[in-house]
Amino acid sequence: LFAETVEHPERQHFLELRLCTAEASALAEAQAILIRCGAVSYCVHQLLQRYHTAQHLLGDIPLKTNQGLKKLLEELVLPVQRLLVAVGLDPTRLADVGDAVAERLTEVDPDGAEAYAAGAAQLRSDLDELDAAFASGLAACDSRALVTSHAAFGYLADRYDLVQIGIAGLSPEAEPTATDLARVTPYVPDNDVTTIFYETLVSPDVAETVARETGATTAVLDPLEGLSSDSGDADYLSVMRTNLAALQAGLGCR
Repeated sequence: LFAETVEHPERQHFLELRLCTAEASALAEAQAILIRCGAVSYCVHQLLQRYHTAQHLLGDIPLKTNQGLKKLLEELVLPVQRLLVAVGLDPTRLADVGDAVAERLTEVDPDGAEAYAAGAAQLRSDLDELDAAFASGLAACDSRALVTSHAAFGYLADRYDLVQIGIAGLSPEAEPTATDLARVTPYVPDNDVTTIFYETLVSPDVAETVARETGATTAVLDPLEGLSSDSGDADYLSVMRTNLAALQAGLGCR
């Protein structure tokens, strides 16, 4: 709705693309416009504003317990947070988000336009360098099958021509069913997979179960959800380079 109604340079083209969403290329282009025009950042901002308002309101409601309502709110917001984190695993998409944020900040604070543009340019430069490192580092590997405990690395896999095989769904709370395990377990030896990846902050039990059944090993990938002010010297770039090293070792890259 934002991209359809708000005036921006690509509005008309976005309306045309809406008629062609059955085509993968048109859908991808429309998604890119949603990022560039600020629709994604606007919607996330509105959602988080309402989330924080609702949290304050809950504190004022005289209920014996409000934990159920708080949990419901978190369940509504967490998928959006995880989507943004997943998008960030593709450096090129994150660079587009940075440009869009700089543009919106400039509209709110025109005096800071130069600083916002410089920050976005530096971010894009850093992310382009990271993207090049991933592209070259994952170009020649014994396997392109990325078997993970949860399907949290789809954007990364798509960017670098890997095939993500998630044992369970996107949510780290999702537990694999017997059908999931029966699907993935034979896939591992049939496709010469040697490493099962699991995420930081998540139990390795699922990955270790499949590894034990197939003779594979396990390794850790960081989906970035754990980054915070308590992460010390770790930042997005350093965590992504650690992920790259883990992928190269686990996929047999040269």
